[in-house]
Amino acid sequence: MEKITRSNFYFRFTYGLTALALATLPFTRTLICPIAVAMLLLLIIDNRWKENYNSLKSNNLLPFVIISSAIFLTSLIGTLYSQNTGKAISDWEYKFLFLAFPLCIFPIIDKISIKQFRTLIVIFCSATLSVALINFVISAIFFARTGDSQQFFYIYATHLPLKHHTHPSYLSMYACVSWVVAAYFLIKSEAESRWEKIVFWLCLFIFPIDIFLMNSKAGILIFGIFLLTIIGLLINRKRKRTALTVTVMLACLACALGGILYLWKTNEGRIGHALNSLMTANYDNPYDGTSQRVVVWKTAWELSLENLPTGVGSGDVDDTLFQRYQESGYTGLFAKKLNCHNQYLQNFLGTGLIGLGVILLFLIYPLVWAKKRRDFLLASFILIIGFNMLVESMLEIHAGTDFISLMYVLLAARSAVMPIGCKRSE
Repeated sequence: MEKITRSNFYFRFTYGLTALALATLPFTRTLICPIAVAMLLLLIIDNRWKENYNSLKSNNLLPFVIISSAIFLTSLIGTLYSQNTGKAISDWEYKFLFLAFPLCIFPIIDKISIKQFRTLIVIFCSATLSVALINFVISAIFFARTGDSQQFFYIYATHLPLKHHTHPSYLSMYACVSWVVAAYFLIKSEAESRWEKIVFWLCLFIFPIDIFLMNSKAGILIFGIFLLTIIGLLINRKRKRTALTVTVMLACLACALGGILYLWKTNEGRIGHALNSLMTANYDNPYDGTSQRVVVWKTAWELSLENLPTGVGSGDVDDTLFQRYQESGYTGLFAKKLNCHNQYLQNFLGTGLIGLGVILLFLIYPLVWAKKRRDFLLASFILIIGFNMLVESMLEIHAGTDFISLMYVLLAARSAVMPIGCKRSE
């Protein structure tokens, strides 16, 4: 009886802390790490290592634990040969979550119903929706004061957290995941309560506007891809309609291509400016953001090859890049102190072949798992973060690691307890 009581105590507190993490994630960067530490302390106090291991094994989640933890372990290994040990140790704070969340959350999945999993997802969607609405209201206030419509767009449209605003690329990623979740649950008629339906319908209509206002080039592109995917699901919802699907997709792609060509010719918007920049930029010493990234990627790739097989160390990536900027005369890049802006290159340069292999395995394994289990949500999440990692070093700041580490575990856990291709009883 005592064992059952302790188990229920651990489940309730861990579930509650997970809900708190999801509710506060879009608002603040200060609570996720303390929550993860509290979860680990509960895990130690619970002291049911054998039962937890058996639960992980029976649910086939051990590979997820190993792969996710490897993100943290490679950071530790990279510290051993880093000259800038202070930077390397500070990196532990970001990567620690990839160890804590799978160890603490996966063992409780046998006690979580599908309805409770859905509640956790709705909590995150609601929090992201709240941030979008708050940002819009604050922008509207600034617009009323200044008359400047730019207050609604890009970096001017982000106001939370108050001291260190979340970059539009990360908010767009949150919004895109939430929109896909909302569309999926509504299409599958899995939203049961009135609260869930209200949240998902609001997400469906508000997040496309929010992503447009965030004006992140990657965010808009990724959202466009998943918008087409959802349209395809709707067309084929009741029966397969290949001809209609192809026709609609070609029409949508033609409209998108026409829009891109218009922006390119008129040099309007961030997308149009980016296209023109790629064509006309001075790559010997670029100052435009888009052309700068091209040079950063080229530089990071060259440095990665020069430092095979182990990389420069997890703490020396930025210092190595900045030194090369200075040596190559990239004054604009050196002034901005730009990192790799690509997580794959960040890992490759920092911890070499092992680091690159870990980040690829981190994405490929759940994709294979999702394909076998026909789990659209897990696959969509992995593809969204995978695309975003092409243009941002997502695991180098809290806005990326907090979201990715927690949602990775939550969606993998949900997938593990769902029978393949059908619903599990509540």
